[in-house]
Amino acid sequence: MDLISHVLLSYIFAYWVFGLQTKYLIAASIAGALPDMDVLLWPISRKFKLLRHHGITHSIVGVLLITAVMAPVFLWNFGGNLYVYALIFAFGGLGHILLDSSTQFKVSPLLPFKQNSLRFDADRAVNILVLVLSLGAMIVLLLEMNNVPLYYFTITMYFVTLLYLVYALLRIIGRYKVKKYYISHHMNGEILATANPLNWLIFGRKLHRRSITLNLFKYNALNAKCKKLINTQLSNIKPVRIKTLSQAIALSYSKIKGDWLISSTRCVFKAARKGSLWSIVWYSLDLAGMGYSAAIYTTINREGRISVKSGWYKIKELGVIF
Repeated sequence: MDLISHVLLSYIFAYWVFGLQTKYLIAASIAGALPDMDVLLWPISRKFKLLRHHGITHSIVGVLLITAVMAPVFLWNFGGNLYVYALIFAFGGLGHILLDSSTQFKVSPLLPFKQNSLRFDADRAVNILVLVLSLGAMIVLLLEMNNVPLYYFTITMYFVTLLYLVYALLRIIGRYKVKKYYISHHMNGEILATANPLNWLIFGRKLHRRSITLNLFKYNALNAKCKKLINTQLSNIKPVRIKTLSQAIALSYSKIKGDWLISSTRCVFKAARKGSLWSIVWYSLDLAGMGYSAAIYTTINREGRISVKSGWYKIKELGVIF
């Protein structure tokens, strides 16, 4: 989940539990954001994997360490109650872990003892709809805090809290319905969320000795209908000559299949012929957001010469919002 939403939800928790006490609301806002400060540890994290993003700071041990340090620091600087600060930083950290595990990225809450990971694929890590909602709500709450009567501020808090509860309920119901459909139709693969809580993806990738099968379906939780987006089998064997689009796709895959984006994330492709060239773009469904995806763009001519470049490309061809 995006940083602003982490901060806002922790802020909301502190308000409903401890009321309009500025020192506790500030602590809660920081508590919701602290686990993501691991990004500041780069490039050290390249050598020590525990310090990578979604590493030790996104674990129970990491949260306890953060709590043990930050609670006394806030008590020393702002006064208040040590146990309240401890509760705030513990909840902010654990809530952060839970929210991140609900996205397409894995977290390992039992680090450094176990690598067991959680990933529920119930929402996008950066959902443009949630990001805009959180940013707007945070601005309104900060403008109102201590500037309007408590009664009006409380009404705003009720409204914002209700919005997030309704959104969470839509996500839970949608995830339940797509899982139920997935099981009842004996489908293979993994469920992925989109930015729209009504639309879900079912991604399948199966490796064979000489080929790979890719499937992608879009499920709508409102009408319970499932639409096939991609269903193809790609050869692992590099073709000698390029005469057809399928041969161009096979050559493209043989060239990039060892790339981290292809081997470590869930990818689909879009292929087309442009004059004498074939273009195949491989999109990562995991590293997608705000209409763009990390992707590998390949072009192939009739002689089989291939050029490869990577970057962020629009992913509108799939007909879903990321």
